Amino acid sequence: MEDSPKKKNQKLQSFPYDYFKDLNLIKKLGIKKVEWLVDKPRIDNPIFDLEENCDLKNFLKKNKMKINSVILHFLINKNFYYNEKKNSYELLKLMIIKLIKLKINNIILPVNKLDQNLILFLKKFIIPKKNLLSDKINILIEANQDPLKLIDIIKRHKLKNVFLLYDLGNYSEMNRDVIFDIINCHNFIKEFHLKDKYKNKNVFFGKGNVDFKNFLMIYKKLNLKTPLIFENFVGSTPYINTKKQLNYITHL
Repeated sequence: MEDSPKKKNQKLQSFPYDYFKDLNLIKKLGIKKVEWLVDKPRIDNPIFDLEENCDLKNFLKKNKMKINSVILHFLINKNFYYNEKKNSYELLKLMIIKLIKLKINNIILPVNKLDQNLILFLKKFIIPKKNLLSDKINILIEANQDPLKLIDIIKRHKLKNVFLLYDLGNYSEMNRDVIFDIINCHNFIKEFHLKDKYKNKNVFFGKGNVDFKNFLMIYKKLNLKTPLIFENFVGSTPYINTKKQLNYITHL
């Protein structure tokens, strides 16, 4: 769940000014699983007070909607896990533990790469929390690295509950063989981002590099149930543009 840019300085992916307005648009589209955006390294995002936020809890319950995943988007711009003496390190640790306690299925860490610093962070603070982690709570790595190499790192370091988020737009832009990746990596992919890109810009579905038809064909052939999360181009009319792209996907 993200806002469309309304001001010149506003980031492309930013938490919405009125998140209930966005939730109502999502409800109108018939979407039941929501990915929640944390765009700033601050604990005041409403997701961290979900247990006390009766309005949000009641809205989700009434409309049979679920916050399936939370993406800590601010990690793209800065490494928060390289120095355990820094406040930023403790903040990231606190955020993840809060989300685990809320039983968010997929906690997404979008990073440049799964490096040694992140491996140590995961081993030290996430993996030992056996009393909190369960088979239904995953830490997802979103990185533009070869997914087969990412899986190898996860296996070698025995990173329990750590899996992948596969972004169709980003990997297609890198000219990866998406079908090959899905066939060989689907057991480690716990969420797909549906996004189309052309020349490093988000575009309408069908206008970029993503072969949605073949993706959906292999998705159905493998009988996958992995969540498909829209991270689509929204422009200045989010509801209209998202509905058009939802119709495009449904009628392939």
